Amino acid sequence: MLVCHCAAVNDRVIRAAIAAGAHDLLAVAAYCGAGSFCGGCQPTIVALLVEAGVADPNAPAGSAAEPSSAAATPLQPAARRGPRREPFRSVVRAVEEDVLAAGWVGGQMLGRATELARRYGCTRATLERAVWVLEQHGIVQADPDANGHVRVGRPTAEAIAEAAALHLWSAGTSIDQLIAARRVLEGAMAQSAAATRAAPGVRPLFRWLAGGGESADPRNAALAFHLAVAEASGNPAFAILAHTLIRVTRLHRGSSPRRSALDSSTSTSEHRAIAEAVVSGDRQAAAARSREHIDAFYARSATAREDITGMEPPPNPTSAVELVRALAREIHRRALRPGQLVGSQRELAERYGVAPDMLQQAATLLEYYAVGHQRVGGEGGVVVSAPDPWPTAQLLALYLEHVGVGGEQLFALRRPLELAAARSAGETITPDGAELLRRRLGEERQVQRRGQHPTLGAGHHDVHVVIAEVSGDPVVRLFVDALKLVAVRSVARGGLRTATPSWDARLADDHEAVVHAIVAGDPDAARDRMARHLDWLAASASAAGAGGRAGRD
Repeated sequence: MLVCHCAAVNDRVIRAAIAAGAHDLLAVAAYCGAGSFCGGCQPTIVALLVEAGVADPNAPAGSAAEPSSAAATPLQPAARRGPRREPFRSVVRAVEEDVLAAGWVGGQMLGRATELARRYGCTRATLERAVWVLEQHGIVQADPDANGHVRVGRPTAEAIAEAAALHLWSAGTSIDQLIAARRVLEGAMAQSAAATRAAPGVRPLFRWLAGGGESADPRNAALAFHLAVAEASGNPAFAILAHTLIRVTRLHRGSSPRRSALDSSTSTSEHRAIAEAVVSGDRQAAAARSREHIDAFYARSATAREDITGMEPPPNPTSAVELVRALAREIHRRALRPGQLVGSQRELAERYGVAPDMLQQAATLLEYYAVGHQRVGGEGGVVVSAPDPWPTAQLLALYLEHVGVGGEQLFALRRPLELAAARSAGETITPDGAELLRRRLGEERQVQRRGQHPTLGAGHHDVHVVIAEVSGDPVVRLFVDALKLVAVRSVARGGLRTATPSWDARLADDHEAVVHAIVAGDPDAARDRMARHLDWLAASASAAGAGGRAGRD
C-alpha cells in the first residue's frame, strides 16, 4: 500500500522504519521522508505506529517537545498543510505512482479499470474521473473499449504548463512577482544556454535567427523563442517553467492581437540580441539581455495593459480546459474567496453556454488543481477552494521525472529560486512564518540529539520548502516544492551513502544561519547565507559524485 505519495513510500518501508526504532512521526520522516511534505499521510503513519504497539492512540498530537521512544508525537501541524486528500485525489496520486513504477514506458499496460478500482479501493466512477483527468495531461491513455484498459501515456508540456499557470493565477501571483520570477529563471536559462552551446541545442536558435524570428502569430513566435533558449540550455526543466510563466503573463494581459502585433517587432529585436549572445557563448551578456528584455516587455505592457478585472468571461467555451480558464478568470474578476459559490450548475451552464457534462469535467479539473470543487445539494454548484500548491507541484514533478531531469539540472534551477526565496522571506517574514521556521529547525536538531542521521528527514527538506512558503511568492513556492519533490523521489529510488554526524551538523548549522537572518528581517544576509550553503552543497555533491548529498538536501 502506497502511504506517502510525495516521497513515494509504501507501508513496507514504514514498517521497516518502525522495526529499526522509528517510534514517532518525526523518526519515520527522518528514516524515509514519509509525512514530511503535504501531511496527508500522517494519520496512516500514526495508525501503523499504533498497530506496531509503539504509539499511544490517545496521545494528543504535538504533546511533547522531546518524545520518548515509547510515545508517538506527530510532527507539529504546519500552517501550509492543505486539507486531507479526498478519495478522488488519492486515486489520482495512486495512478501516478503506478505510472512512475512502470518507468514511464509509453503504452505499457497498467490494468483494466475494474482491476485498478479494486487495487485502489475505490468505485469505478471515482477511478474513471481520475483516469480522465490524467488523460487530459497525457499521463495515461484510456482505451475506449468496454474493457477499459489504462496504459502509460506521454505527458504534454502544454497541459502541464496550463495547470501550473492556473494555480499561480488563482493563488494571486502579482505582476511584480511574475516579473521577478521571469528575470531570475530566464536570466539563468540564457546563461546556461550560452555556457552549454551544444550543437543540437543551439540549432533551434540558429533556425530562429535564420528565419528572422518572424511568425504569423506573434504570441507563438515569442513562446517559440523562449522554448528554443530553454532547449539550448540542455535542461528540460527550464522549458516547462518558462512555458508556465508565459501562460500566466497571458492571463494577466488578456488576449489582444493588436497589442501582440505592437509588441512583436520590438520583442523580436530583443530576442535576436539574446540569441546572438547565446550563440557566441557570452554568458554574462545572454543573462543581462534576457533580464533587460523582461523589464522592457513588462514596461511596454504596463502602458497598454487591459484591466481584465473588468472584462466579462468569454462565452461558449469549446472544451473543459477553456471553461476552467474562464471560471478561474471569473473567480479573479469577482474577487471570490474560498468557500464562496461561483454559481449553481444551471447558472454556470447558461452563463457559458455549455452542456452539463462539460461543466462536470471542468469541476473535476478544478478539483485536481485545488482551485475549486463541486458541491452537491440544494446550494450546490462550483465553489472556490483555497489555493494549495501541492497537487500542481506533484504534477510538475511528475513531468520533470518523465523528461529525465537529473541532479545537476535540478540544482541549476534550485539555486536561483532558493536565493530569491531567502531574500523575499527576509523582506516579508511574519511572526507565524518565523515560528514555523523555528519549529523546523527544532525538529532537525531533535533528530540529531537522538543520534539519527536522516536519509530524507523532515528538517532536511522542510527548511528549504518552508523558506519558499514564507517568502509569500506563489511562483517561488510552487517551483521549489516541485523541484524538491523530484530530488526526494530520485534519491529514494537511487539510495544514499551513509551520512556522517559532522555532515549533518554542518547542514543544520547552515539552515540555522539562514533562518536566523530571515527571522531578523535581513534579506541580504539571508541571501548570502543561502548562497554559501548552496555552494557547500554543490561542492559536497561534486566530491561525493553524481547524485550525492546535495540532491538529498
